[in-house]
Amino acid sequence: MADYRPIVIVSGKKNRMATADRLEAGSGLVSSATLPLVLSAGGQGVQVASGDDLQPAANVVFTKEVGHTVIVAASTTTNAAGGNLTVKAGDAQGSGTAGSLILRAGSGSPNGTVYLGDANTGAVHIATSSSIAHTVHIADAAAASTVTIGSTTGAASLTLQAGTGHFKVSGAASTNFTIGDTNTTGNITLGQSASSNGVYIANGALASGVTQTIVIGSNGAGIATHSVTIGNYGSNPANTLRLFCDQISFFGSGGTAAKQTVNGSRGNNLALKNLLIALATYGLITDNSS
Repeated sequence: MADYRPIVIVSGKKNRMATADRLEAGSGLVSSATLPLVLSAGGQGVQVASGDDLQPAANVVFTKEVGHTVIVAASTTTNAAGGNLTVKAGDAQGSGTAGSLILRAGSGSPNGTVYLGDANTGAVHIATSSSIAHTVHIADAAAASTVTIGSTTGAASLTLQAGTGHFKVSGAASTNFTIGDTNTTGNITLGQSASSNGVYIANGALASGVTQTIVIGSNGAGIATHSVTIGNYGSNPANTLRLFCDQISFFGSGGTAAKQTVNGSRGNNLALKNLLIALATYGLITDNSS
């Protein structure tokens, strides 16, 4: 039976082995040095026997200028599952702060890239614990980052959802928001609930002197054809449309006017009387006729 003992890597010294030899640790490979632990096996790999731990007390540094892969070997047993790879930071004791897990690409010009998931990856889960509430930050530092989520290729889809903590899209004071670009031919739907709810547009509490401009179906040049429908006409008498404004215009008249007042005599013209009553009922005029 082999006589295994802990192997201690001492700082400032190199331990070399012949090509046919291997480094075996029966009770862990331990670095007691403050310098990095450098493992090199002439391209043959470094293997720790089953049940053993590789426990460096300092950094683990791979050789420079070449790519390296940390991998769990593929299973050689029929229908056996592959082994999981867990990367975990240190737990804290008492009132201490738990260690952080940092994935950092190399610096340069340009800097390196961090990839999560490649062509062989199925689902990618981030903060999916069902028992712990996570705070997830993505590119929310002061730097001017560009963030792209999702793809326009084929049947790619994107679902954004929230619970009772609400859903908010916000930006800087001068940020412009665009839903659908100039090439969009699909439908854009705001509010699709089959239950009673409210859909509010430009419903903020404005301070005195502040003006909000709400434009629907206008490209400013008059060269496009728009079909604008507001409201739903049917057998339900509860369908209503209300316009609360101080001025209004129709047919692109180029200006707006306040609510008009009709004076004078209607005489015995019943049709004129009924028209004025109808217009006043709709709130379009003030009928002061007699």
